[in-house]
Parts: sequence; structure tokens; C-alpha cells
Amino acid sequence: MIFAHDPLTAGTIAKSIRLTRLRTAVNAVRTLAGIGTVTFNDQTLLAGTTIIKAVHVTELRSRLDEARASLALPALTYA
Repeated sequence: MIFAHDPLTAGTIAKSIRLTRLRTAVNAVRTLAGIGTVTFNDQTLLAGTTIIKAVHVTELRSRLDEARASLALPALTYA
């Protein structure tokens, strides 16, 4: 999946669907890696828009990092 949006950072106001799509993409990579999907914390996203929290960004990164490691892909550097 390729996303044309700017990276999410804590404090950003974004459409909830954007975070949902990123979570779906991370779980797709995890499935490809054979390590199974995860349930993300904070499932109570507001309809329409939500404020991106640090926990959202941290979870996306750590779950993606686990999948990349399982696929023997190099670690990503986050800004």
C-alpha cells in the first residue's frame, strides 16, 4: 500500500479512516510475515476526525517493525 498523506504525528487532527487504513496496512504486512494480526489499543476513535495520540504512532511503528523483522527487512528510521 502506498499512502500520499503526510506522516502522522502525535497531536495531528486527522480523519479516523486514515488511522484505520494504516492499522489495516500494518496488519496486512504482519499477515504476510506469518505473525498474525494485532488489535490496536484505543479502538474508540471519533467518527469523522480524531486527534492522533502518541500511542497511535508508537503502536503502528512497533507492530510494523515486528513484521519487517520477521520478513528480514531492514529497520526503518523514523523522524
